Amino acid sequence: MAKHENGAVVLPGVDMTLDGASWGAISPQHPQYALKQFLAHCETDRSGVADLTPGSSDRVWLAGETMRPSSTTDNWLQALEGNDDRIAAGAAGVRILACDSLEEEAEAIAFVLRECLEAEGKTAALVTPDRTLARMVKAALTRWNIGIDDSAGEPLAKTPAASLLLLLCDAALSDIAPSDLARIIHHPLARFGKDEHEAERRASVFDLAVMRRKPSAMNFDGCLMLARSRPSKKFLHPALQRLSDEEWSLCAALAADLELQLRPLIAIKTGPADAHIEMLLAAARGAAGDAVDNRPESRALLDALGGIKAEAQRLGQCAFTETAQVLRHALQSMPFRLPEQLKQRLSILGPLEARLIKPDTIILGGLNEGVWPSQPDAGPWLNRPMRDVLGLQQPERQIGQMAHDFVQAFGCANVYLAYARRTGSATALPCRWLLRLEMICNWAKVEIHDGRIPQLVAAADTPQRVIPTPMPRPKPPLALRPRSLSVTSIEKLIGDAYAIYARKILNLAPLEDHEDEEDYALRGMLFHDVLGEFGQRFPAALPADALEALLAIAEERFAAYDAIPEARRFWLPRFRRFATWFAGYDRIELRPTLQSVHAETSGKRVFDISGAVFDLTACADRIDILKDGTARILDFKSGEPPSGRAVERGEHPQLTLEAAIHAKNGFALPAGGDTSEIAYVKISGGDPPGAYILPKIRDHDLATLVREHTEGLERLILAFDDEDTPYVPRGRNDDAEKSLDYDHLSRFREWVSGGDGE
Repeated sequence: MAKHENGAVVLPGVDMTLDGASWGAISPQHPQYALKQFLAHCETDRSGVADLTPGSSDRVWLAGETMRPSSTTDNWLQALEGNDDRIAAGAAGVRILACDSLEEEAEAIAFVLRECLEAEGKTAALVTPDRTLARMVKAALTRWNIGIDDSAGEPLAKTPAASLLLLLCDAALSDIAPSDLARIIHHPLARFGKDEHEAERRASVFDLAVMRRKPSAMNFDGCLMLARSRPSKKFLHPALQRLSDEEWSLCAALAADLELQLRPLIAIKTGPADAHIEMLLAAARGAAGDAVDNRPESRALLDALGGIKAEAQRLGQCAFTETAQVLRHALQSMPFRLPEQLKQRLSILGPLEARLIKPDTIILGGLNEGVWPSQPDAGPWLNRPMRDVLGLQQPERQIGQMAHDFVQAFGCANVYLAYARRTGSATALPCRWLLRLEMICNWAKVEIHDGRIPQLVAAADTPQRVIPTPMPRPKPPLALRPRSLSVTSIEKLIGDAYAIYARKILNLAPLEDHEDEEDYALRGMLFHDVLGEFGQRFPAALPADALEALLAIAEERFAAYDAIPEARRFWLPRFRRFATWFAGYDRIELRPTLQSVHAETSGKRVFDISGAVFDLTACADRIDILKDGTARILDFKSGEPPSGRAVERGEHPQLTLEAAIHAKNGFALPAGGDTSEIAYVKISGGDPPGAYILPKIRDHDLATLVREHTEGLERLILAFDDEDTPYVPRGRNDDAEKSLDYDHLSRFREWVSGGDGE
């Protein structure tokens, strides 16, 4: 071709300035190595190359000296001496961005790109092999709502249509687990034939009525059951109580659509892979309608699925898990670019693509050892001698190619060279070429480090003045303060008064989390319900078949929760073990000393403090009236009971305050008066299956402790009747690592770090 009268072979970036000794010493890691090998193959040398850019620039000379072979660096002194002006001219327009972290590097690059965009008609490109850095730069540009053309595009899997298909794939694998169902109903394309507003409204109601009622342990049918049933308001979250009949109808309608379109996914089993994909496509079209076929990414998605189906015909029968793996890998590895992305003045390019364009400004990012250049990898199969025998290139050849990419981009008139000193928690080193360039510029006392851009990055995220967030101290008027609290709320008032303010005054109740693994509150409620009915059914002596009766009640109550697999699989066996222990303990230790059992008994005591009435309420798990006329108050605990010291100090006064209510016959029992015993019954179901725990009260008898807690309650009520008393968060809670329901509202993490706490 070169010898043809109209032929030419163009060699990009041949260094015509490199001295002969250095040219002869070029190794595979040098940017000129491939060109030297090509010329040798053509049986010529640089003398046979016509220089298309005669009078080579100072930048080309500087690049050549930066890349000088290691074996001839002893000639640097001779080459650089007296060339300070040439070094300065070559470095004009070159700036190094030395950043403390990868995040700061991305921010600095984003600032440079924005500055370029502010100049009319100017173009700029980030060139990097580091895809993590590229994504971070794109994210940083969104601060100013700036788009950028990424030549690598985004994985097809991240487009709306493909992401819906993969969500349905996950749902099929999990038999439509509640977590997958929640993601599907909130997907922007999953409208099930409704317009955007109506679809969002239905999804919001369904999320509140179903997904926030702890369905995480349920199956698909259990979620549909919750959507179609409207339980008593007594047991619902206040937000659910406010749902109208129309909104419950919307929830049921969405449940019907979900069952119609998603039910077939549960039936996907082993079969042809193309049949699996067709079922997923059918479900996607049922959920999203025409959007699956009419979006910008639809053509690419359908082509990808067609290719998978064509190849899948060779596989024959396969498990759906295998199809899912192939589908996910294919969609994640296939890039997709929107047509409008091609019109941007800013772009992100790979090193090879950067050779094809000439922007006004180039930023070379990720110039760290191990990134650019990357570490050579010989692979697991062939060692170096084997590669030589087979005529294969050594891994170092990749470094030479990346060095040539670097030099070509380095020739831009305005070039920024960016690197990070740390990546994550590890120290990162600038690449070898940067170190050489810095050395040469330092020789000539030429400053190429750009301190302005890092300063802008720091200033952008540094407020002029930091005002610490104070601990909230709400002081609502007396008319808004609660005049009735339960004994458990009194415990909360002592430990976290802000929670009472949020719940009782602001009427804010926390919603359940989507991802809770186990509903401990529901489990505890079930255990209490069973034991409460057992106590009410047998208020005096136990029958001979007490254990069978207790287990029968448990079976009856647990049957209502068959949609929760954990209820019958884990909770019920645990309760059976506890019931075996409790039936025996109750018969032998408790029943012989009592006259009557009063289970799930509600009571109230009215306090008149400085002319203001305050009601203390309680629902005691069980009160035994003993033969001597005194009471024994029991509290069933499915968790860990408080210690005796915590009870004595008044941190957990539930049982002592219930005793105070009983002292005034607030439970309306046959015998009101003294309480001789308080105890916790621990529901474990493990080893041991249960325990009867008497709080160890060291410094008081029970009557004195009840009296002191009553007086303490009166002082507490009197204090909160003063409008100057604030409802402070975590007044007694020392465990700062534990998250409480209203921490986000009180901004606990902000003021606790500033030391403004009590």
